[in-house]
Amino acid sequence: MKKIMSLLLVGIMMLSLVACGKDGGKNGGELNVGVFYYTYSDTYISSVRTALDNALTEAGIKFQNYDGNSNQTTQNEQIDTAIAQGTNL
Repeated sequence: MKKIMSLLLVGIMMLSLVACGKDGGKNGGELNVGVFYYTYSDTYISSVRTALDNALTEAGIKFQNYDGNSNQTTQNEQIDTAIAQGTNL
């Protein structure tokens, strides 16, 4: 279930980035994206992470990856930290 939710969230984020288009961040301020993975050690998630990192870097979007280490409490704390640091997507 965690894997499905993580993939769903990644998909939603990717769609929102595509919807922004090339000029998406120019009028609305700097986009600061937090990407939350349930674990870096999963082979599939690792490949998704690499692809998403490349896409975000190419688009010039500031982002921060977070590894939940398969622990929901850790991931909740990471989300709270990201919000406090100004992550807006």
